[in-house]
Amino acid sequence: MYSISEVVELTGMSQHTLRLYEREGFFVNKVQRDSRGNRAYDESDVDWLQRLGILRAAGMPIAEISRYVQLVRADSPDENRIEILANHRERVLQELRDAQERLGLMDDKIALYRARLDEGGRGAPWPEAKPDGEAGDG
Repeated sequence: MYSISEVVELTGMSQHTLRLYEREGFFVNKVQRDSRGNRAYDESDVDWLQRLGILRAAGMPIAEISRYVQLVRADSPDENRIEILANHRERVLQELRDAQERLGLMDDKIALYRARLDEGGRGAPWPEAKPDGEAGDG
C-alpha cells in the first residue's frame, strides 16, 4: 500500500488533485484507509491514476474523464469508451494540425528574416506596413 505522499511521487500529481479525484469519484475502486484513517493506495490505484494523468496531459476535459470513469465503473460496453477516446483523439489531431500550421508560419518568418540578414540588410522592423499602405512580406 502507498501513502498519499508516495502516490504524489509516483504519479507527479499533487495531493490536492488526488483528493479532488477521490471526491469526484474518479477512482474505479473506493480508496482504502489505513488504521489511522489515512488514504492507502494500492498498485491498481497508482496504475489508474497514471492512465488518468495521460488523459489529462492529452487535454481531455475533466467532464469527459468523469464520463469515461463512469463507463469503466459501470463496466459498460467497450464501444462507449472507444467513442469518448476516439472523439478526443480527433480533437487532439486537429490541435496538432493547427499547431503544425502555426509552426510552419513561424518557420517561414524565420527563413525570411535570415534571408534578409544574409543579404546584409535588416529590413524594416515591421515590413508588413509600407508607407503607401500596401502589405509587405514580413
